[in-house]
Amino acid sequence: MLALLHSSIKEYVDCTERISDNDILTALVSMLVAQSEAEQTTWSSHLGVLYYLASYLIPSVFVQDREFATEIVIDTRPRLDGLRTAKYMGNAVFAGCLTNSLESMTGGINACSLALVARRVRQLVHHIGAPYIGQLFDTLNNDPSRFMCPLAQDITRMPAVVSNQSQFELCKADFGSGIPAWVSPIEIQFPHYVAIIPVHPSIGGYGIHITMSRKAMVSILCNKFWMNTVDLVY
Repeated sequence: MLALLHSSIKEYVDCTERISDNDILTALVSMLVAQSEAEQTTWSSHLGVLYYLASYLIPSVFVQDREFATEIVIDTRPRLDGLRTAKYMGNAVFAGCLTNSLESMTGGINACSLALVARRVRQLVHHIGAPYIGQLFDTLNNDPSRFMCPLAQDITRMPAVVSNQSQFELCKADFGSGIPAWVSPIEIQFPHYVAIIPVHPSIGGYGIHITMSRKAMVSILCNKFWMNTVDLVY
């Protein structure tokens, strides 16, 4: 099915661009989360009365075109010298923030809209390298109290956090009890979390775990594009 997604977006992608599995999956689940959330509540209700007052009193200042943000957890190992051959899993990650207009994220999932978001994922991931990461850490180290607290708070408020762990050979890890089982975070601890995980080699493909509210999960099960794309396991 993933091969069909690659094929369907070809006409909307420049021939010089390389769209990976991660680009497509990250785009797909980001749009899925955005649509499920949009069906539960209107985005303006999150801002309450202040939204209506601001949009009425200062329309020239208040931003009308709101955006949907996706925090993408990016592995730094292939991007930093000294980590290219590392096999450990802990904390060698970097978070990049991808913003898309709500209209592009909630207007329905099809080949064209999926290609648009997947291309933006590719651009973000491609531009995160050693210079970018180094500049950020220099900034944080110079004044950690000013920058780290807002950064940590922003991550917990992100509408979607996507972490692709499929590159790790988790199915080969055996400490005497067989292949480890996936243990997911609970919604109250880490809402709007999406993990792309490896599955057993005999099955192929990817496993996608989504942590959201019960109502949002019901909405996801009603998304025709999603249900036609995946095999529901649990």
